[in-house]
Amino acid sequence: MPLQSQLNLHLRAADGRVTLLQSLALPADPSTYPSTRGMLLASAAKRLAVLGESVTVTGTPSPCPSGAFCIATDALIYWPVAVQHETQVQAVELAGTGAATATLGTRLTLSGQVVGSRLVGNTLVLVTSYLPTLPVDLLPANATTAERDAALAKTTAADVLPTLRVNGGTAQPLVVDTDCHVQPKNASLSLQVTTITTIDLGAPGLPRSSRCFLGGTEAIYLSPASNLYLATSRYATVLTRGLVVHAAQATTDIHKFSVTGQAITYRASGEVTGHLGWDPERSAYRLSEHTTATCAC
Repeated sequence: MPLQSQLNLHLRAADGRVTLLQSLALPADPSTYPSTRGMLLASAAKRLAVLGESVTVTGTPSPCPSGAFCIATDALIYWPVAVQHETQVQAVELAGTGAATATLGTRLTLSGQVVGSRLVGNTLVLVTSYLPTLPVDLLPANATTAERDAALAKTTAADVLPTLRVNGGTAQPLVVDTDCHVQPKNASLSLQVTTITTIDLGAPGLPRSSRCFLGGTEAIYLSPASNLYLATSRYATVLTRGLVVHAAQATTDIHKFSVTGQAITYRASGEVTGHLGWDPERSAYRLSEHTTATCAC
């Protein structure tokens, strides 16, 4: 069972010595496998944002339908399960230098995983990726075509778009359909929603704004001019003699947004030949305001 996360605040003296001032327990549900994804300090606002993620199992494998080819479950190390990821933004209110009086502030919980985050002044720019579980996904494997069509017909925008909870309250829409763009060429293997959220760490209640597009993102870059670039490698596949074959060449899609305060404005999209590399932790370092380094191999 994961241990309770805690935030330790230290004071560094002029001679370099470090003294522990305070330990602050961070709220988390151990059953959701919580993890910390970073901290961003808005020093002018005397507020710290602690980013975290959690995972909740939402479904178990459906039985193999009669006549279908399925992998035997006893041959698997891990059983495939349906999960939902959530991202937490926990504000921590900081006192003056040397004071051990930090307190927990507003806590935001967003649907999806963290792609990346940046801090511009007091504005936290957070990019998340959300894979919704649709009503049709909850049907058993042996559901009829009519049952699947009926589930799809009942699907609404609320079933697809991410939600937000404030301080553990009722889920509310993070975006509405008019806040989203469509990326026709994005080659996500499943329905995926990428959301850009700006959060004002300098204001009470963490006021925020969000925009989204359908499709995935694997790397972000925020320029000094507050232009946000989102990039995803796209691998074309074809069905040849009953086998799924990947094309020899990949393409990287790039989307540009401008971020001014909490305002998020779509600017342009483009594509380049090649991919950003196999290490997701280094993909962002291959992007800049005017150059993208991709491997055409």
